[in-house]
Amino acid sequence: MHFTLAGRPARFLVPAIMLFALAACAEQEAGGPPEGPSVVPVVTQVAAPQSITDRIEAVGTTRASSSVEITARVSNVVTRIGFDEGNPVRKGQVLVELESREAQANLAEAEATLAEIRTQYD
Repeated sequence: MHFTLAGRPARFLVPAIMLFALAACAEQEAGGPPEGPSVVPVVTQVAAPQSITDRIEAVGTTRASSSVEITARVSNVVTRIGFDEGNPVRKGQVLVELESREAQANLAEAEATLAEIRTQYD
């Protein structure tokens, strides 16, 4: 047999050499015999029933689900507050007392004026 590039046997020789070269490169990249599975240390514990406490710490802002705005018909100095903030109140409960000296004086003046008008009218 003659091995020439123009002849038939050369067609089989070139692919064989290429396969041999590829096989040699693959062994060099592998770097030796394959290793077995790597060993990873683990800690184990037997499962046992136990109670846990849920605890959540958070920062936030709270708002009341309902609120009421209270206003007075007159403005004056508050002399007493009849409730504690945050506590519930009852219907008819006195919430604040206002200074009454000025109001008492105005009432007395209005009553005197009314009495004078009634005497003039009769």
